[in-house]
Amino acid sequence: MRPTLPGVIRGVVASVVLLGALATAGAASAAPSLDILAFTVRSASMSEVVSFQGDGGPACAQAGVCGYNGTISYGFGAIRDGDGTVLLTGSGTRRRATGFANLDIGGLTSVSVNGPGGGSPCTEKVLHRFDFVYMTGNARQLKLQFHPAVTVPDFLETYCTAPSDADIGFAGALPTLTIKTRDLNKRRLTVSSSTVKPFHTGPFTGTVAFNVNMVLSRAKSPGDLLDVTLTEAARSARAAAHR
Repeated sequence: MRPTLPGVIRGVVASVVLLGALATAGAASAAPSLDILAFTVRSASMSEVVSFQGDGGPACAQAGVCGYNGTISYGFGAIRDGDGTVLLTGSGTRRRATGFANLDIGGLTSVSVNGPGGGSPCTEKVLHRFDFVYMTGNARQLKLQFHPAVTVPDFLETYCTAPSDADIGFAGALPTLTIKTRDLNKRRLTVSSSTVKPFHTGPFTGTVAFNVNMVLSRAKSPGDLLDVTLTEAARSARAAAHR
């Protein structure tokens, strides 16, 4: 069977989410309570278009990007496969939720940047095989984040002079969507957003047009992740009992 994502990357993300959840639960209780919400991504599309220019100020002059302007486009029209997991840890009103959605895609980043001296623009195209949607919250609601500033890869990165994912993320130019945590148990859940936001970050200013549409449905908890979760939870409980 064809893997939905590169195994190493998928394993790293799962481990980070798992260990973060276990650390949070361990701090609150010697025997953390863990629940797993698993879901399938039935379909998804995404489009991110960044139009930018140097802001003409001191930061622009210091970075050497005054006079630069252009457009970066990233997106995909469909997915090959997709799934996700959210871990609920802790107990009562202090339960925390952490998770992610995996998207197996044929994504494309295209850029065209004009320099201050004229001439031919800088252009490049970069293919992407996967994308992630990060989820954080509690037992009541989840926030869905697209391309957070602290994560990799950089879907806007090219050889041309332009803003990065981190620039756009720190500027708050991408939407953060909120859903009810229990809605991941629905047979069908549609998540969508369409925004156009201005941004000013470092030496750049411009706008970001972002569109996303995802259809999710509940699924059985993946056995391998469940086994790892229970094993780590048992180890944490035993370690705490011997302190």
